[in-house]
Amino acid sequence: MLKRAIAVLVALVVGTVVITAGVLLYKMSPDLFRPDVNKVGGTEVVLEVAHADNDDDVERACLVLKKRFDERGSGVEVRRDGARHLAVVVPNGRRHDAIVSQANRLGAKPGRVEFRMVANQTEDADAMALAQGRFFDMKGVPVKPGEVGDEIVAGVGLAKRRFRWFPLSEGQARDWTRYGSARGAGGAVVRGGADRWVKSSDWSHVTMFVVDRGGGSEAYFVLCREPEEGVRVGGEAIERVRVGAVDHVRESMLEVTFTEEGAAALRMMTGPYVIPHSSRAEEYHSLACIVDGEVVFAHDLATSIQRRQSFSAHVGPSDADDLAAMLRGGELPVKINPASSKEAIVAPRR
Repeated sequence: MLKRAIAVLVALVVGTVVITAGVLLYKMSPDLFRPDVNKVGGTEVVLEVAHADNDDDVERACLVLKKRFDERGSGVEVRRDGARHLAVVVPNGRRHDAIVSQANRLGAKPGRVEFRMVANQTEDADAMALAQGRFFDMKGVPVKPGEVGDEIVAGVGLAKRRFRWFPLSEGQARDWTRYGSARGAGGAVVRGGADRWVKSSDWSHVTMFVVDRGGGSEAYFVLCREPEEGVRVGGEAIERVRVGAVDHVRESMLEVTFTEEGAAALRMMTGPYVIPHSSRAEEYHSLACIVDGEVVFAHDLATSIQRRQSFSAHVGPSDADDLAAMLRGGELPVKINPASSKEAIVAPRR
């Protein structure tokens, strides 16, 4: 009996040591096994800083770009290359080509992330009526890329609410119009001319403002509420982002881990609008994730936002990787010339 007890105790100790060592090795694996450009070579993507308020902002820009492109174990480094240039150094490896391409595409993007409530078709009907009138009267689009949309104010006194226009990504527009007229009331259209109309989402909970750009191309816009003072939630609320699988309708799952403070702020913003799926569809409220002025995806609030929250983004695999990079990177404190990226081969040091 004593020998058996000792054997069991030894097995437990050894098992505990092995499991603990495995967990530690897993956590340390990105640093232990990350490729070193000095040993394997790689590519350097150089970006020109067009404007920076001070030298510290340039240093912080290096940290933002490193978070944007340095996936787990990829070995990407970002450093200053002289006074007005940043170098994204990508070591040779399995994802070398994809990261170099991504650095060229995304290196100059500002990366401003914010979360806002999408205006609800029923609850914000007065704002929708004002917006529809302005939309039908205007010549162009409600907001141009990179610009801030005009403000629309509805109600008076304590009931006053403020809204702004935002362009809607093609993927989210496709999701909200996926079923066409199959859902009956959903998808109702009011035309304001040959080149513009107002359309309900398939679930009748969001109003979309549509402009015909010609050649069968349509641009979609929505109203989002201006957050109350002190309840703004931006990219600083995001701690980690992981891309999940893509299904048959090009729907990528993004698993976003928020900071404790960020999750609490989102729950404060969205709490009054959480409605179970058992309710009528038109009562749903949606939380918009906005990147550089565009609603990239929207999340229907059937349950409370969690610190580790899954979101559906209606994009393919490469676009999902780009979106994850922008969400985890944060906002650049400098302006980078979008036409400045240049590549150079980095040879391994012998």
